[in-house]
Amino acid sequence: MRAIKYLKNTETGSTAKVFRRLLSASILLTLLFFNTLLINAFSISAPYMENNQLMLQPGEVRELQFTLQNGGGATESIAVKVSIREGSEIAQIIDEKDIYIVNPSEKVKVNIRVSMPQDAKKYTVRLGFNTATASEKGNFNFGSEIEKSFEVVPAPLQESITEKEKPGKTAGISGYEALVGITLAIILLIIILIILIKRRKK
Repeated sequence: MRAIKYLKNTETGSTAKVFRRLLSASILLTLLFFNTLLINAFSISAPYMENNQLMLQPGEVRELQFTLQNGGGATESIAVKVSIREGSEIAQIIDEKDIYIVNPSEKVKVNIRVSMPQDAKKYTVRLGFNTATASEKGNFNFGSEIEKSFEVVPAPLQESITEKEKPGKTAGISGYEALVGITLAIILLIIILIILIKRRKK
């Protein structure tokens, strides 16, 4: 009898453990499911850069706009914290905030300023976009993160303008030079005609 009771208790304990494991797995899958929905609803549009490179002259400053969108059938607003993970020596967020509230089907702009130092070299700028949900206390619980990165490279120096390419200088004879030449030719022709007329009168 004791053996039977022991087996029953063992089976009951095993069943409880299995149930707890299944419950934990179900909760985890549910959280992953909702997290996936959030990621699918949230998207980031980056400005176009050829070969994912931003070319700047030494000392040049450029402002870029990244667009946050809460689409894909989203029904709730999300908060997105934007941070510069790499390249903060040349890039900075110029908005007055770093947490952006994006309502369903809304687009929000994130403005980034990039400055190339005088001693220009190759840099990598990496931005982190961390989605968050608001807690009951008004704080944000940050979850998944999406990263966007691009390279900042020195642009080739513009070639100096040659004398032939300078404004106001064209190859060949200018209009002024042609006018002077025609005037001199007419004066010369008049002088020749006067000389011929005098000879005939003699």
